[in-house]
Amino acid sequence: MQSLLDSPKGQQACGDYVELGKAILKYEKDLFGEWRKAAAMTATECLNRSILAVEKHEGRASSTYAVNFAPELIELMKEAQNFDLIGGFELPGAVLNLALQMDKYKDYAEQLRVMLQGYEEAIGGLTMVQCKVLHTQIADLHKCLRPGLTPLNWNSLGIVDFVESATRGIAAFKNIREQVEKSEERVQAVVESIEQSILVRPFDWTKTDLSPSPSTSTLAEDSVDSSSDYQRVMDVQEFYDFFETHRLSEVEKLVDQYEAIGPFLIKIEETTAGTKSGAAESMREYYAYWERKFFNAITTALVRGLSTFQVLLTSTAAASNQRPPLIKIRSEFNPPEVVVGSLHGVFKLITKLLQNVLHSSAAFVRWMDGTCLLVPTQSTELDEEKALAFSFYKDVSQNPALIEMTMTIQNSVQQVFQTINKFMR
Repeated sequence: MQSLLDSPKGQQACGDYVELGKAILKYEKDLFGEWRKAAAMTATECLNRSILAVEKHEGRASSTYAVNFAPELIELMKEAQNFDLIGGFELPGAVLNLALQMDKYKDYAEQLRVMLQGYEEAIGGLTMVQCKVLHTQIADLHKCLRPGLTPLNWNSLGIVDFVESATRGIAAFKNIREQVEKSEERVQAVVESIEQSILVRPFDWTKTDLSPSPSTSTLAEDSVDSSSDYQRVMDVQEFYDFFETHRLSEVEKLVDQYEAIGPFLIKIEETTAGTKSGAAESMREYYAYWERKFFNAITTALVRGLSTFQVLLTSTAAASNQRPPLIKIRSEFNPPEVVVGSLHGVFKLITKLLQNVLHSSAAFVRWMDGTCLLVPTQSTELDEEKALAFSFYKDVSQNPALIEMTMTIQNSVQQVFQTINKFMR
């Protein structure tokens, strides 16, 4: 073996091996030098970054925040650990400092993550109208988080104080939002109560007693009782009272609920705007939003009511033959003629029933522009004792669907009267 190394070729091989080793050492030294320089710059640059970053998302009313901890620092730490295991490499001071404080940085990042999770819970799910009414509080919340964007970086000493301050700001915003939403729930409950109200009471066909009454006087003494096992066929006035009494009671209850929402809206104004006037300029759009909701709810209630009458008073010929009559109309036979009671009076009362459903909206007084305050009743010039209320009726009554439904029902009733007249002839 020694003779082989002492040979010319052996000497040449040893020389080449030494040169290769020197080349490898030089490459290793140069490569580490480049890494050392880049690592120091990376560590310094990443640690000088702000601790928070803003992320904007389409479709969201507000920006979101993220912990701005560079993943390059984690990679840098892994590389530094590998160099330390190999040995013989002098790590730059910035990297050594990073290694010594990495646990602290990770703890900062975790605290920031928890804080931002609380922020997302506090701000998430806000509707556009809520963002508008809470715009001052949202601005204050962003102000609490602004130091995380500048001037704080990962070398700052005030990160813990910032997290504590931001957490308090988030809790304060969350408390205000909960107060607003609690009041909104009360107002929304009234909207839904109006929307789902039954202005036209149901009519149970299965409980109609068609047995003849003993006498006219007995009929006059009978009462219309929806809770009894049977309802006798009603005359037109009883038919009118059957529905109108229920409608008046229902409207009175709904109006009481509607007029009781003012304090809840004013509470929202006090919480967000700091005033209790019910007319804060900053609340104008918010009050208009709720007024539109009540307008839509009232319109829906009227459509539901007229739909019930439409089913009740308009039907196919086949269906009409299968169900009992609605109204009793008297006629007398005076040879050679049959005298029918006033059909005009019947039509007039049925039309009045339909109009009363529409006039239910007149019981709901509108708010003054930009406020949640009811418009005061106004006296007329001709009759000072007669007060006029500015209600939803004028706008609701112009709804094309309500107009069409009313005309359809009236036409159906007229067709029935034509059939009666033809039959009596």
